[in-house]
Amino acid sequence: MLTGRAPAIPAPGDPTKMAEAIIASADRPEAVKRLPLGSDAYHLATAVLRQRLESLEAAKELAYSTDADDYAATATRA
Repeated sequence: MLTGRAPAIPAPGDPTKMAEAIIASADRPEAVKRLPLGSDAYHLATAVLRQRLESLEAAKELAYSTDADDYAATATRA
């Protein structure tokens, strides 16, 4: 039987602390682009960004190989 309620999923986040962090972030002169709320959100975002960076690094040689022969890159190729 459906009750219309989602099952409780344990999460480390404290709703009061999250609300305070959201309000505090709005008061900052430079807002952050991502606001990870809770250690679980931080770890998930970190893992996803590491995967994306690994994928980008794997394509580095291909990216540089398509530069024009007379192009002097200002970025390091290291």
